[in-house]
Amino acid sequence: MQKTGEDKNYVYFMDHFQDTPVQVMQDEKTGEIFFNADDIVKISDCDLFVYVGGESDGWVENAVKNA
Repeated sequence: MQKTGEDKNYVYFMDHFQDTPVQVMQDEKTGEIFFNADDIVKISDCDLFVYVGGESDGWVENAVKNA
């Protein structure tokens, strides 16, 4: 994951998922991670998704719940 910018509220990153760019935002105060809706669809449609866990990864359960 590569840092692409920041402002007073968020740090912005770019990563790739199945050769497709995915934009990630991290809240400066809480550390919470955000993806846009299109990126969540990509994750929920994949055959295999691996993540390392952590407090800021609460979004994962919702992203893969209906997969």
